[in-house]
Amino acid sequence: MGTTCTALALCGATGYAAHVGDSRLYMLRAGQLYQLSEDHSAVNEMVKLGIITKEQARTHEDKNVILRALGTSPEVEASTVEPFEARVGDRFLLCSDGLHDLVLEDEIASLLGEAEDIHAAGERLIAMAKGRGGHDNITVGIIAIMPEGTAAAEAGDAPTTREVEAL
Repeated sequence: MGTTCTALALCGATGYAAHVGDSRLYMLRAGQLYQLSEDHSAVNEMVKLGIITKEQARTHEDKNVILRALGTSPEVEASTVEPFEARVGDRFLLCSDGLHDLVLEDEIASLLGEAEDIHAAGERLIAMAKGRGGHDNITVGIIAIMPEGTAAAEAGDAPTTREVEAL
């Protein structure tokens, strides 16, 4: 059994990211959503080769066949994102395919851009995915870059946000 992993490190104003599998990293900047990671999946390879479109990939029967995962072999090649500048106002979404399979990118951009409370935004994204079938695990993490001196930037320790549903 294997798992996907998407990681983001913000060091000062520089962002670093790496990932394996089909979990994703998005950045919302000035109202525009950018997918910073690239899925390690069979359908993404088909899209890159021009065999199917991105729209067809969303419903393809092999959309969850991943080509790289943690735990399936002693070594795995992680992809990295070129270091980038993180700016005040940027919002980053790290999510599993349980979210991005069921919630469209324009919906993600709209919700992230409108939400003042990123915890509430995460809950709304999860609720949207669950409302559309929630057939896979739905993992969401949101980071907002706030200006120094704002209440949110000075809040200190983040609240506990991990919740697990009993089966």
